[in-house]
Amino acid sequence: MVRRARQRLRRALPDAYAVTLTPGALSDLDRLDRFLREKNPAAANRMLAAFNSAFQRLTENPFDSPSRPTESIRARIVRFGKGGYICLYRVNDRNVTVARLFHAKEDWNE
Repeated sequence: MVRRARQRLRRALPDAYAVTLTPGALSDLDRLDRFLREKNPAAANRMLAAFNSAFQRLTENPFDSPSRPTESIRARIVRFGKGGYICLYRVNDRNVTVARLFHAKEDWNE
């Protein structure tokens, strides 16, 4: 399932910014998918679609999310269910690099 989300991301129409996931972000996506898929496969598919939509929005306007005050990293909320997810990313030139992905209830400040 994660493979399909990655393929859809690669097939997205070229926009102003290119989005790349770091190995850490890919590992996070796999971890989040495995956790949810064990409990509810349909919800896991919806979660991957929510991430895909968030990544597409990053190609269009990566500056609409706040940046953390001490770093050049931004945090985008990916709305999903009661808690949602946090997408931490950096913008350099025309590239958006997704660094990490967390469930909103996880401690993502470390």
